[in-house]
Amino acid sequence: MTVDDDELLMLIKDALASGDLFHTSGTKKVHHYLRRVKGIRVCRERVNRVMRHAGLLSPQRSAQPKRQHKGTIIPDTINRLWGTDATMLSTATGERLWLFAVIDHYSGEILGWHIVPVGQGTRWAALEPVKQAVRRIFGKIGKGVCHDLGLRHDWGPQYAAKDFAKELAYLGVTNSPGFGRPQTV
Repeated sequence: MTVDDDELLMLIKDALASGDLFHTSGTKKVHHYLRRVKGIRVCRERVNRVMRHAGLLSPQRSAQPKRQHKGTIIPDTINRLWGTDATMLSTATGERLWLFAVIDHYSGEILGWHIVPVGQGTRWAALEPVKQAVRRIFGKIGKGVCHDLGLRHDWGPQYAAKDFAKELAYLGVTNSPGFGRPQTV
């Protein structure tokens, strides 16, 4: 069956309204639906063009914001900025583990690390290497012992947790999350 652009637009709108497709379905799904279910032979580029002109395409992500720095962040001296992150490991027996670590941005020295089985990688597990590093460098865990220290991390759920931020504030550590948006916890 051959159709002109106006008829194609009506068929696309009917397909999106039918409940067989989501109203945010993209060109691929609409094209497949028209071709396989409705028997309408039309190229995907034409479906895309008609949907674009009618404002029916799903919104796309905008360009990422430009980063404010290039490369590695290196402070003026040691113990001014630490970084922390987690990575998943597998042992020779197949056990999967989380490795949490803290590193000094100036010296590159690993100041603390903690390994837990997958499923136990909580905010408390993420805090353990931070506490190890604080004990090692500042001699104790206590309120405000880490003045002039920032902790850089990503927006993983362990690091975005309110309890993680509260513990950093208690220690006097400036929370310095990386670029991106926080996940809701």
